[in-house]
Amino acid sequence: MGRQIHTRTLMTTQTYNKELSLSRLISYASSILGLSYLQVKKRYDDYPICLMYYMEKNTKEDLIEVRFDQEQATLSCVFDKDSTCKSSYLFLDNTESLTEYIEYLNSIYKYDYLECQWRLPGCWLTLKRTDDDVCLFLYY
Repeated sequence: MGRQIHTRTLMTTQTYNKELSLSRLISYASSILGLSYLQVKKRYDDYPICLMYYMEKNTKEDLIEVRFDQEQATLSCVFDKDSTCKSSYLFLDNTESLTEYIEYLNSIYKYDYLECQWRLPGCWLTLKRTDDDVCLFLYY
């Protein structure tokens, strides 16, 4: 009996930690929307950061990727022609917990079934599938 209670407590603590980590990551990703390239770069100066310049078919984009080792995630920020962050992507190292993350999002934010996205204060969040991954996509 005592072992069952300990296991449930451990699972509850792990779930809480995942939710806290996801909440923190969503806060990071939403707070950079509308910021300039230099503001984002300065904000995450203490983290591992990758600055990129991408060009395809006469379309130029600046990107910043920030690595959060403790949360096991990478935040990518895309900038428009005015050097303003127009969207951000959260790539989670562990997508095995995706169902738990979706349940968490549904418990906190209103889901728009017609648009297939969650409404956050000041932005939208949706899941986006890449060639080999699933990420959280935030934009306004």
